Amino acid sequence: QSTEKAAWMPYTRFDNNSFYSRHYIIKDSKVSQISPFQIFSSDLLYEAITFIEDYCYQDLKKQISFRMNMLDDDLDNDWIKSGCSELIEQDEIFIVKSNSLDVYFKPYSVTAYAFGDFIVSIPFYELNKWLNKGENSCYTKLHDFDSEFEG
Repeated sequence: QSTEKAAWMPYTRFDNNSFYSRHYIIKDSKVSQISPFQIFSSDLLYEAITFIEDYCYQDLKKQISFRMNMLDDDLDNDWIKSGCSELIEQDEIFIVKSNSLDVYFKPYSVTAYAFGDFIVSIPFYELNKWLNKGENSCYTKLHDFDSEFEG
């Protein structure tokens, strides 16, 4: 039986042109790389991704509109929609935090390079129905690990 607790450790590297993240679980002195999508129930993953893509699209429209001082009608919605599609193939742009899932969009992925990168933070309460909250799930381990430091 293990006496060590599991630790959740995201690793990120970010510069002006790229973003790279990896997630690790450390347990019994062994490090295992995991996908950020492992916080979701496997049978609900594609439904969760569809929600995430739409959430990102809606949030990015607001962020870009604000940053560019434009109305929604003046945005290139196709560009934004394209940047939010097929996110399941881009797990390196996700960061699992203690209360949210953050999605990073590098410059030029959703709008002109001059407007920089964008981050969409999706609170877990928005993702609740797709999270895997089983006893040994990644999501549960994340929250067990975080609660050790809070109390």
